[in-house]
Amino acid sequence: VTKWHDVQPLNTTLNLTATATRKSGGSVYRMAMSVTTPSGKTVWLGEVMNTNNYSKTYKFTEKGLYRITTFARETASSPSNVSNTASLRIY
Repeated sequence: VTKWHDVQPLNTTLNLTATATRKSGGSVYRMAMSVTTPSGKTVWLGEVMNTNNYSKTYKFTEKGLYRITTFARETASSPSNVSNTASLRIY
């Protein structure tokens, strides 16, 4: 689950956080996050391994609607990632 943020002013820096839960307990294998800007550019914020929590800061420098997507892979042998997307409007 990606933490929801209310509408924010231009040039705001936010700490983007997400939490993943592994079905069998313990940490998920990998988490990553991307931000897609209103103009369509996708920025990868990096990945973390063996955790259930993700946290990165990002400065929003363009007005409009952003898409923030978190990806998680339960185990190294999982066939695919699961993802969660939240939107954020910058004015």
